[in-house]
Amino acid sequence: MTSGLMSHIEQGYWQRGERDARAYARAYSAYDGIIWDTAVAVLLRIQQATGTPLHLHTQSSGVIEQLRRAKAAGQRGDRGE
Repeated sequence: MTSGLMSHIEQGYWQRGERDARAYARAYSAYDGIIWDTAVAVLLRIQQATGTPLHLHTQSSGVIEQLRRAKAAGQRGDRGE
């Protein structure tokens, strides 16, 4: 699902001739960061189910909020934090 959404978002940039790194970064942050938020939600769910270590770089306010909620619910990070 996310890749289809990302393709849809990228197409708008490509149609305007924007194919540089900045356009790519803007595409990932488009629509209030939906791409990052969705990807992190899936990763957090996998981490919750498997207990595997997870190390994330925050990309949006939505990601930060998801990480806070996971931590508050007792989900632990890559170093037991």
